[in-house]
Amino acid sequence: ADLITYFTLLSIFTIPVFYFSGLITNDVITYATYFVIPMILGAFIGIKFVNKFNEELFRKIVLILVTIVGILAIITGLSTFL
Repeated sequence: ADLITYFTLLSIFTIPVFYFSGLITNDVITYATYFVIPMILGAFIGIKFVNKFNEELFRKIVLILVTIVGILAIITGLSTFL
C-alpha cells in the first residue's frame, strides 16, 4: 500500500511537469493508449495465476530476464560510444 501511495503521488506531480515541459506529446498519448488494454489483461492474468506458479522458479526466470535485459542495455549504451 505504501508503494501505491508513493507512485500515485509521484505521478500526480510528474505528469503536469512532463506536460508543461513538452515531454508529453500527441504521439506519446497515442502510444500510451495502445498499451492500456495489454496492461489491464496482464494484470488480470497475473491475478488469476498468481497462486499457480512456483515462486522460486518465477524468481529465477525473472532474475535471468532482468540480467539479459541489463546486459543488452549495457551493450546498446556502449555501442553509441564505439
